[in-house]
Amino acid sequence: MKNQFTFERWLIVLQADYGGYFVEAKNSIQLSSFFYYRIGKITSFKFGWNHFYINHKGSFSKEDYKIKTTLSGPTIGIAFHL
Repeated sequence: MKNQFTFERWLIVLQADYGGYFVEAKNSIQLSSFFYYRIGKITSFKFGWNHFYINHKGSFSKEDYKIKTTLSGPTIGIAFHL
């Protein structure tokens, strides 16, 4: 799901994603909010916050593994709009 708001040179983007419907052992959630400031025709300065949670269980080469982690923090960068 994504929602976008535009105000002159500013662009605000809110995103949400859920992966793993109907699969209990493999799911993920990502929530993001970004502010873009247009600095050129195809470039923007980008800053915001990203939150990512993953829960994954499985086996590889007859070895069981489990990954359960949360990554959350600020982001900053340059975006290209092509």
